[in-house]
Amino acid sequence: MASSALFYGLLLLNLVWIGSIRFFPSMDGPAHLHNACLLRAMLSGNAEILRYFQINSFVIPNWLSHALLVGIGYLAPAWLAEKILILGYIAGMALSFRFLVRQANPQHPVAALLVFPMIYTFLFHLGFYNFSLAFIGYFVALALFFKQGAKGGWAYHLALLILFLLTYYANILIFAFLGFTLGVAILFQSCSRPIQWKEQTLLAAKRLLLLFLAALPGLILALLFYTRTAFFSSGQPPQAANLLKLLNDGRPFIVFSYIPEEGITSQYVHILLVLLVCSFLRGNQFFGKEGNNKKTVFLFLPAALALILLFVVPDSSGAGMMTDRFGVMVFLFGTVWLASRLQSGRLTSTLVLILLLLHLGLLIRHVNGPMRSLNNQACQLVGISDSIAPNSTVLPVNLSDNWLQTHFSNYIGIDKPLIILENYEASVGWFPVSTGQS
Repeated sequence: MASSALFYGLLLLNLVWIGSIRFFPSMDGPAHLHNACLLRAMLSGNAEILRYFQINSFVIPNWLSHALLVGIGYLAPAWLAEKILILGYIAGMALSFRFLVRQANPQHPVAALLVFPMIYTFLFHLGFYNFSLAFIGYFVALALFFKQGAKGGWAYHLALLILFLLTYYANILIFAFLGFTLGVAILFQSCSRPIQWKEQTLLAAKRLLLLFLAALPGLILALLFYTRTAFFSSGQPPQAANLLKLLNDGRPFIVFSYIPEEGITSQYVHILLVLLVCSFLRGNQFFGKEGNNKKTVFLFLPAALALILLFVVPDSSGAGMMTDRFGVMVFLFGTVWLASRLQSGRLTSTLVLILLLLHLGLLIRHVNGPMRSLNNQACQLVGISDSIAPNSTVLPVNLSDNWLQTHFSNYIGIDKPLIILENYEASVGWFPVSTGQS
């Protein structure tokens, strides 16, 4: 009961604090808002905009956040549409993770509190909204697996099909990990049942076939996307020493200033490691005898796979920034595994409380410092659009030395259709708006 009150109190505090600023300043966020405005203009038949842009007819994965921004934008101004999306993401992450914990580790609900520091990743602050939203679908699908188990009927598999599609349209990498996780979960659960091996094999084959059918629409879309899309060229994997420092420092949660924030995020890492060690020392061994741990032991595999890929995949592969993506995945999937093993106790409660205090300290530091300052500049840019006629062509000049402001010029076109000549999304070919030349 106390953990539930603390969970919802923290969630409310997070929502209020982020809601206290008008814009959620990020590097790519302004481009998402601007292109959502262009999408609405094209859907309404704006001939001037359609002269320069078109809706990408290909089945790209990056549609989810844009579709939400377009839809909400018909009812609310852009700043409010973004606010609803951001607050929905925060609430969605917290509630979906809690739903997963209640299925995987119902005796120890304090584990649900581990999600809060994991919400505000570096990539989320960069504006990687689709990548971030995909984890919600991952958590919900995994929770449904634990809840339904081998008894899942047509409604369960229909829900999986929808979640697979939503996850695909959010991020193709998390879509792949969702299929991998559920596949190994079925194998592990089927093989651990006290039945003959032939029955185990038939049961596993049937459940894997149903899983494949649920994922099939997304798999077809993914195959088409990969065969028709040109990605960045690959380089060399990062040096192991740099990756170990990334993990030790908690780099996926450092946003604005490395050294002062690292003092907080590295403590995230060390507390999580202590909690993990405690889960072993308290008799909950790796393949332990406790029923709960036997049910969830496979959850270490997604984190392990993400860790391997972190060390072997070049950063410039695919859409780029693969090191940051896999770094986030190591921590989020690792936190899922830890939450499934966590046991309540005085030491656990103390460490979790310290973790939450560190999270609140970093959140307040971000909102009251750089985020509020960047929000003020975003508001000024939005005001400039009052002096620009709709459908005008704008050549922005960026004199800022702040890398987060790379696409801030797009703020002038979030509520009014403009042809801004700094529109990276339209040129790369894997976003909803296209120049038609990629």
